[in-house]
Amino acid sequence: MRRFIPFVAALALALSSGSRAALESHDLAGDWTLAQAGQPGTLPAKVPGNVHLDLIRAGRLPDPFFRDNAATMDWVHQATWEFTRNFDLSPELIAKDVVLLRCEGLDTVARIEVNGEHLANTDNMYRTWEFDVKRRLKPGGNEIRVTFSPIQPYIDAFRRRAPKVPNATGVDIANIRKAPYSNSWDFTARFLPCGIYRPISIIAYDTARIEDLRIGQALGNPNSARLDVEVTAGRTGAARLTAEAVVMFGGKVIDRARTALPGDRASIPLRVPQPRLWWPNGMGDQPLYTVAVQLRDAAGQVLDTRERRIGLREMKLLPKSAAGPLRLAVNGREIFCKGANFVPADVFPASVTAPRLHRIIDDAAAVGMNMIRVWGGGYYPDDAFYDACDERGILVWSDFMFACAPYPGNNPEFQDNVRAEVTDQVRRLRHHPSIAVWCGNNEVIKLITGYKLISQEEYDRLFHEVIGT
Repeated sequence: MRRFIPFVAALALALSSGSRAALESHDLAGDWTLAQAGQPGTLPAKVPGNVHLDLIRAGRLPDPFFRDNAATMDWVHQATWEFTRNFDLSPELIAKDVVLLRCEGLDTVARIEVNGEHLANTDNMYRTWEFDVKRRLKPGGNEIRVTFSPIQPYIDAFRRRAPKVPNATGVDIANIRKAPYSNSWDFTARFLPCGIYRPISIIAYDTARIEDLRIGQALGNPNSARLDVEVTAGRTGAARLTAEAVVMFGGKVIDRARTALPGDRASIPLRVPQPRLWWPNGMGDQPLYTVAVQLRDAAGQVLDTRERRIGLREMKLLPKSAAGPLRLAVNGREIFCKGANFVPADVFPASVTAPRLHRIIDDAAAVGMNMIRVWGGGYYPDDAFYDACDERGILVWSDFMFACAPYPGNNPEFQDNVRAEVTDQVRRLRHHPSIAVWCGNNEVIKLITGYKLISQEEYDRLFHEVIGT
């Protein structure tokens, strides 16, 4: 079975650089301390994780999936919880131009303090949050505290906004960007978990870093494919920058190119002779190429690196027909989509491992599926899910995370939050050849046509203007 292993040796040879990248990262995952606000004592905690998992490990909660145990656990999501960790940083890291706290998954209403000083508040579990912490950190010992508040005030605010809307599952948390299923659904009880469920780290760099990488494909010529590698840099000043890109297959360099970045963005063209096309399961193979980019300063010092694994394929939406209102073609051939709906693999996201996700996708491919729909009432899966789909030829229909609720589409703050969320997730996932469809939501349109709970204007504002553009 194929598994994605980064081409570390090939990348180093291809880019011919013995220097260490200037961007540094200090991982904050691992052992933390958990405390319930207002209560004595602490518990050991694991990050990534969440409060329920820590309480289960400490013997404070029984098996949540045995009989009606879940019904006894409401006290957990009604409490305020504090995660704390001490960590050491080197003087060299602190001295860099930019030092950021990077949080890739905070679920959901969090207050962050660094060395006793308030840093920021967050309110969207789907966003990647970055905060400037340079002046708050010191060489040697530091402390970070992340406090998670209950969701109930958001539920109460929604009830005031829409008192006639029936109480139902994820509807009550429409005001907050939290996974709808966590408030119960037809396959799970109400847990409303909270915690640091994805990586958290300190990152630091001088001069510039790669902020975004977008890889366009032109496959019109069967003998030569063109890649346009668009690099976006975040700068700390006006230093001259260059970017070098290579495309590799099987660890061997196929093409390489370099360009200057007179501004913050540049496009690097690459050629792939005799391109091997990526196909859905049952239609052909899934060859995967690696595109690697290095950002350098005027002296040639490596500032940052970024790597993406891609498949060469063309996806088209075909005109509607009486027999097929939604028709897709891959590499010019219409596909009959066969698949299933994918709900979260576990009610606690941090419990889901990469091998478990690979096993699910392996099983889907083994029974002849070629597409999986990521349901909009859950959360955006980890990278391992999409890596497995790339390897096994499973197309992904990906909902944005909206399901069965009258979302406040006319609220400017809500719009801005969603816009940032969508940007984060699309940038994270768009290079995967398995991504076939981005879909606005799960069944929200029924709230207009069936229940009159949201206006057409508000629906269009959120799903066609904010997300669609």
